[in-house]
Amino acid sequence: MNNLVKDSKVINLSYSGDPEKYVDCGHVAINVKEGIGTTTYQFPAARRSVQFPLAKGFRTSVVDRQMSLEARINILFEELDKNETGVKVVIRYMVTRTGSETVTDHINNRTSTLPFPPLTFSFNTGGTDSGTGNLTCRATGEMEKALIDLLVSSYTQ
Repeated sequence: MNNLVKDSKVINLSYSGDPEKYVDCGHVAINVKEGIGTTTYQFPAARRSVQFPLAKGFRTSVVDRQMSLEARINILFEELDKNETGVKVVIRYMVTRTGSETVTDHINNRTSTLPFPPLTFSFNTGGTDSGTGNLTCRATGEMEKALIDLLVSSYTQ
C-alpha cells in the first residue's frame, strides 16, 4: 500500500511481478530448424520467463526472454447514499520485455551475449498498447476482480 487518503476516499497500491495472470499480450510461436526438422516453440507472450534455442548455420544460440509487470492501482470510493458505497478500481499497467541472446560461433569457438533493447507496454484498465512491435497487450481483468472480491469479502466479514 502506497497511500491511503480518507478525505479523498482513495487507496493507492503497487504490484510488481509476474504479468501472465493479469495481462494478455497474445501468443508467440517461434519456428526453429533443428537438423532436418522444425520445432515450434509456443508460449503466451506475457509469460514471465522463456528460453529457447536457435540454430543459424555454424552458430547456435539460446534466447532468454523476460516479461515483468509494474502496476499502479487506485481504488476509488464514492458514497452513493447513506447505506451504499460505490467502488472503482483503475490500474496503470507497465509491462516490460527484456532478454538476451547468447550466441556460440562453433567455427571460431566464441560465445557472446547480446541484450535485447527493452520494450515497454503501458495502458490503463480497459485499454491496450501495441508498443513498437507486433504485440498488443491488454489487462485480463483478473487483478481488478481480485481486488473487488477482496474488498467485498473484507466488508462482509
